[in-house]
Formats: sequence, C-alpha cells, structure tokens
Amino acid sequence: MRRSVPRRVPGFYRWVLVLFVSACTPDGLGEPATPASGDSIGDAEVESVPGTVHPVFREDLVHELGLELSESAWASLNADGSTYVEATLDDGADTLTVGLRVKGWTSSQPLTGKPSFKVDIDRFIEGQRYHGLEAFDLHAELPDAGAISEWIAYRLFRDQGLPASRTGWAHLSLAGDDYGFYTIVEKKDDQMVEHWWDDTTGSLYESSSESWPCDLDDPGCDCFEVDEQGSGDSRSDLDTLCQAAGTGSLDEVRALVPWTPFLGFMATEIAIGAHDHYAGYSGNFYLYHQPETGSWSFIPSSMNSQFGTSTSYAPSCGAVAYTLEDYQHGILASRCQADEDCLDELYEALRGVVDHLSTTDLGKDIDAVEELVAPWVAADPRTPWSEDDLHAQVDCIRQWLAERPAALADVLPETCLGEGDDLDITGRATLATNQRCDRDTPEAPVWAVTDIDGASVGLAGPATGLDAGDEVLLVVVQGADDAGAFELGTVETVAADTVTLEDAPTLTVGGRLTLQRVPTFVDVTVGPSGMLTTTAWDGSTGGVLAFRATGTLRIEEGGAVSMEGRGYAGGPTGPTDNSAGYQGETWSGTGIGGGSSADSYNQLNGAWAANEGGGGSNITGGGGEHAGGATPGESWDGSSHAPEAGEAYGDATLEHLGLGSGGGGVAYIYGIGGPGGAGGGVVLIWAGELLAEGASAVSARGEDGDAWTAGSWTYGAGGGAGGSIHIVADTLELPAGGLDASGGAGYAEVERVGGDGGVGRVRVDCDTVNGAECSEAALDGLSEPAVGHVRER
Repeated sequence: MRRSVPRRVPGFYRWVLVLFVSACTPDGLGEPATPASGDSIGDAEVESVPGTVHPVFREDLVHELGLELSESAWASLNADGSTYVEATLDDGADTLTVGLRVKGWTSSQPLTGKPSFKVDIDRFIEGQRYHGLEAFDLHAELPDAGAISEWIAYRLFRDQGLPASRTGWAHLSLAGDDYGFYTIVEKKDDQMVEHWWDDTTGSLYESSSESWPCDLDDPGCDCFEVDEQGSGDSRSDLDTLCQAAGTGSLDEVRALVPWTPFLGFMATEIAIGAHDHYAGYSGNFYLYHQPETGSWSFIPSSMNSQFGTSTSYAPSCGAVAYTLEDYQHGILASRCQADEDCLDELYEALRGVVDHLSTTDLGKDIDAVEELVAPWVAADPRTPWSEDDLHAQVDCIRQWLAERPAALADVLPETCLGEGDDLDITGRATLATNQRCDRDTPEAPVWAVTDIDGASVGLAGPATGLDAGDEVLLVVVQGADDAGAFELGTVETVAADTVTLEDAPTLTVGGRLTLQRVPTFVDVTVGPSGMLTTTAWDGSTGGVLAFRATGTLRIEEGGAVSMEGRGYAGGPTGPTDNSAGYQGETWSGTGIGGGSSADSYNQLNGAWAANEGGGGSNITGGGGEHAGGATPGESWDGSSHAPEAGEAYGDATLEHLGLGSGGGGVAYIYGIGGPGGAGGGVVLIWAGELLAEGASAVSARGEDGDAWTAGSWTYGAGGGAGGSIHIVADTLELPAGGLDASGGAGYAEVERVGGDGGVGRVRVDCDTVNGAECSEAALDGLSEPAVGHVRER
C-alpha cells in the first residue's frame, strides 16, 4: 500500500472537520442537482439498481462531501496521515462512523494543503456500507490540470469490458474551509470483486509501489500485498503464477491468465498512453484470483499519468511520446512482444481499442463533463490550476484522443496489403513480413547470402517466397571494401535454400551480402495514417526498402514511405557503471567503447579514432556520418571540443547504396545511459509517377540521439546519419522537403549536447518534376539534403 509522509499543522490544531454529503452546484450556478431517489447512506442493504448508474458514480453531478473529527482524531491524522482515524460522515440527514486517512506516497499533501483521502466505511462498524460500497478514495487531482483524466482512463478500460474502478466527483468543505474539487474513485475491494466476478472467494493483490519494480518475476512475488484475502485460496496460488510468468512457457501462463482480457488490458494501456502502469512501468496494478477456475485478472490503478503525460512533467498531454517498445517492462508484456504469435495477438487487441476510439463519440461526453466540472475547478481555492488551465488541458486530451488512432496506425502492421496488383496502405506495412491478401508469403523477404557459385546463390534459410521470374536485389550491406555495391537479378529456379539466377552475379561474399525479393505492383497508395517500410538492419539482414510501382505511387498527407532509423545501429551506452559509451555502427561494423570513462577510454589513447562513420563517443556521443570519418565527443574534463555533426561522404551518384551510420552513445554513470540514434536506411523506388503530398513523404532520416541526466551530470548521445534515397520515375510531384535523408539530432536538452547526425544522399532520375523538366533547379528545396545527382530519363 502507498503510505503518506507524516505531516503537522504548524501553530494550531483543527478541532472539527465537516463535510456535507449531497449533490449540488457552486453558488450562482443554478439549483442543486437532485440525488437518486431512495438512496440511504446508512442502509447496508442499499445497492445500485441493476441496469442503472450507481448513485455515487454518476457523470451528471458533483456531490458535496463532509466529515467531522474529534480533536484527538484531527491531531492523530495531522501527525501521521497514514493511520486511519474515526470520523463521522454526514449528509445532513443520516450519519455514518467511518475511517479516514490521508492517501498518497510521493504525492502526499499536508492537511494545510490539498491532500487526497481514503474513506473506509466499515473500518469501525463491521458490515456498514455506503450505497453498497465498503470504501472509496477522494483524489485531489493536483497533477491534472484537466481534472477528468482519471474518469476518461478508467472508463476506456471499462468500455473494453475490463474490470476497472468507477468514478464520480465531489466538493469538500473542511471545518468551514473550502477544500475544492475531488474525484471519487471506487476502491479495489470485495465490493468491486462482486461487481465484476461470479467467483468472489478469491484474493485481491496490489503491486507495491514501495518495492518497484513489482512484477510477476519477483522472487516469491514478495512485493505483492494482500489487499483482500479470499476464503478460497492462499498465497501459494500467487507463487504458482509467478513461477509460470518467470520461468514457465507462455502456454503455462495462458493456462492461468485469460489471454484475451490480458491483451486487452495491455492494449488499453498502450492506446491511452498510460506508461506508469504494468506494461510500461511494472507497477500500479492489482491482481484478482478466481479459485474456481484458477485464473488471474489484471486491474488498472492510479490512473494519473496517461495521454502522453507524466507526473514528472508540467501537466499537458503529449509531453512524452512512447513507442510500442516502451511497453515491455512488465515480464508478461516483454515475453509477449518477444513472441511472434503473441505480438500478432497484441496487435489485434490494439486494433480493437483503436476501432473503439475511432467509432465512439467520447468527445461528446467529455464536452458534457468538462462543462459540469469547470465551475468547480474555477472555484477551488486550493488547486494550482485555473479554469483556463482546465480547458486547455481538456482541449489537448480531446485532440490527443482524436489523433491517437492515426498515431497507432503507424505501429500496427497491416493484416494484408490489398489484392491483385495494387497496394492500399492504411497502417504500417512491412514488406519483409507482410503481403497482399491473395499472396501466401511476404512481398519482400530477405536472406543473408552464404555463398555464390556461378549463378547459384546459397541462402541462410529456406528460399520460401521466391519463384522463378522474381526480381531480386543483392546488396553488400556491411563488412567489405565494396560495401553498398548492389545489382539486380532474375530468379531462374528455386531449390531448398538455394536459388539460381538467370545470370551469374558479379558480387562476391566478402562481407555481409543479402538477397531480397523486389516486388512489382501497379498502383501503390499510402493513406494519411499509412507507412510503407521494411525491417531495420539487424547486423545480418534488413535496412533496404526496394519495390516497383509501374503505375502510380501516391503518398497522401500524413502517410510515408519510410526507412527512418532503420540503418546502422547507434552506439550503445557503456556496459557497466562509470564506463564510456560505444561508437556508432557503420559499414565496417560496430565500434569500440566500454572502457573507463575517466582514463582508459578517451582522446589520449585514440578511442575517438574513426569508425568509418559511426559517431565517436566518450562521455557524450558524436553524430554519425553517412559513412566514413570520426566525430569526437566531449571529454571527461571538458578539455576537448564539443561533439561534431557527422559529415556526408561517399558516392553522390549512389552507385553504392549507403545506410546511415549510427551516432555515438553516452557513458553509463549512476545506472543511467543513452544510446546513439540509428542511421537511416535505404529507399530504392522505381515508379511510373510519384505523387507526394506531405513533407518527409519519402524518408531515410537518421534517428535522434538519447541522453541521460543525473543531477548536474547531463550528457547527450549523437544522432544517426541520414541514409540513401534513389527515386527513378517518369513524373514526380513533390512538396517542399518531400524527400528527407537528413541526419538525426544529437540530444541537445542537456548541458553537454550530443552531435547531430550527418546528412545522407538523394538521387533522382526523372522526366518531369512538378511540371518542369527534371533538373537540379526544379528539385531545389524539395529534398533534404539537396539532390546530389539528377539524371533525365
């Protein structure tokens, strides 16, 4: 359980706390709202009528609440807010003796501020209930300028049929003082269990926030606290779950955790940008065990940082942008994303939540609730937020939710990519793993080449997906003097893990040579939420996107053909405490690093020597280059110059296809590090016409660098270099910046910044561009960097 820090009221004691329980509006806002008829707070038999809204958790009114405390109870609560004291809950007619304590851990507030509270209805009178409730919480909403984020978040879980707290609103007056607006949150207890499950004999466990991370691979699951002990099981049942989660197979876990609801739970966390919870944080969740079936359910808790917000940031939505990879902290989340079948199931669950956000008019309800609560927040004397702050935050959340389906479409792979000769991309389409609905294998599978004997090419795996007549691309991606050399060929025959080409290739297996299928389509349309890409370079294969569109390639505003950050990897942070980062990866391989950041790894012994383009690193990281050259980082004592941006190098005609090199990583100090940004990949397109509507419509941009901060120690990693774009088309229509092979930014929001990645290379072969004859002048401003080579077709 979260525990508050003891607080004292300076100079005096409060004698009486008074809360009145009713439903009303502030002075000047009209007549008080009428509570549901027949409600009696003192009757333990009262429950919400089936099919109706619970009287406490209505969305159309603000309750007014109150308590009375004796002098000794006030003094006790003031001295140690974590201990329950006896209080009297009064609605002006009936009264209840209840338990009261201050709620919160890091968020706790003194009584002189605006604390949150726990109200325990049967703490001192066993079996007593309030509208059927055993307890509820009162949240002060200090981190939330919008005041209604919890309501939205919990509701979206419940909309998916998932167990989650119900919420309402209240106004508190305390001993004649106005304590302002609060959110009423249903407690996770046996009453909530009765609301959601037929089997009510199980136990309810809370992940401890005092022992983070609290996860199912914790030894013995000792970090979990029993919040409600059921009569039908024991803690050994939790041990069984933890053993399966930590060391058992996923099938063993599925036998204990109903998988569809669990995936829905994770998908909802991801969809609403809730990072401070199970998948992203390994905390802030409950578990309920049903002994009759032996199954476990996850319940969300402490929904105070979602929609891209964090309690560590000034309250505004979208301040933090999390990727799908950021939701792997929970052991089951990590194991699921590492399993291809489970990841596909998670994608399906995420699509379900996205569809709900797209088709449900949640905005209408948000409008109504905003109108209801805004006057209360405006009249709240203890909140730091004004009514304008509330409207600004709610406007931001409303827009964030409206844009969320399109944002998530970028990470959701297409189930299939259209039929026949055309592609219609509305989500993320990865040609190495996805295919058209009428094709059985991916469009552009890729293999490492093991040997070449004349026209016979050996592959590191079965040649599934290749047929006679298919066009293929061979590329020396890394590790040889001719890195980037490539050629096209045509498959003649396929047998097991060998393909025979019509003509013997001229390339040899001197470095990491790959072969990939080059698919041919007629028309390709990338919609506003679509992304056409392929797998990133992983040290063996990937990093090159190549296809043909004999008709039209249309990229609508908001869509992209992108290999951003899919080139050579950024340099990792150091491996142990007080060790320097690594240079970025480049065409010759990974760089050096990991030595002592204080002495053995610095400029004096040449540790910043060239890694043929990978960003240099010591404490901060230099920017990666398109290929070739050293970019030093800041030294420990500051005697060296600051990190430099990477430079472009190599062949402007792109006779060699260069992946962008990675930026240098930063040192590992105090357990916090930052990797360099990955370089951009390669985009190679042949099209009849290319019609693009938005900036960066075709992108091989380098990835931005990361950073770490620890007190005054603040260092940034280098950005990855841009990759290569080669467009061959009869007709182009491009906006300004439509082709983007720029370098990623070195992390700059720190004292010692990282170096920017160098720009990549762009080549265009065309007849006309934007109605003019294809030339450097006609292409000026349409590409970043400027097109290095132009050829009329």
